[in-house]
Amino acid sequence: MTSQPIIRLIMMMLLAMPALLTATRQLRADPAAKYDEFNKVLSTIKLELPDTSFSTSGLEVAISELECADLSIEDLAIDHSPVSSTMQQMTINVDGVAVTCTFKFDYKWSFFSGSGLGSGVLGRSSTASLDIDFLSTDFGQEPPEVVDMS
Repeated sequence: MTSQPIIRLIMMMLLAMPALLTATRQLRADPAAKYDEFNKVLSTIKLELPDTSFSTSGLEVAISELECADLSIEDLAIDHSPVSSTMQQMTINVDGVAVTCTFKFDYKWSFFSGSGLGSGVLGRSSTASLDIDFLSTDFGQEPPEVVDMS
């Protein structure tokens, strides 16, 4: 996956923050169900990613209709630190990311060619991290003017 779809995914996760707050309350009652409510929201998200293609050693591959769904997480940590009066940083670390993707593909190599359907699963041993820098001329007077994500 390229960084742009990952950033979109993280942004969608941020939009699901109300469910995360519910999950935090639920954690106090049942630690095993830490992110059940949050994962219910995430499971409704279907990412439709842009078509892509690549070529290597004479093999040409085109991938289309790439869709990812069944997203869930095991743990989430958000850290915030004011660096200066002009910069604040936020880091979002996600552990146990699981997602299933499906796609169509076409290939051509020499006189061989074909097409088909494919799928892939990102298992629970994976992690994701997003660093967000908020920049302002002065946070005491002005809101962020620039947001950098990496």
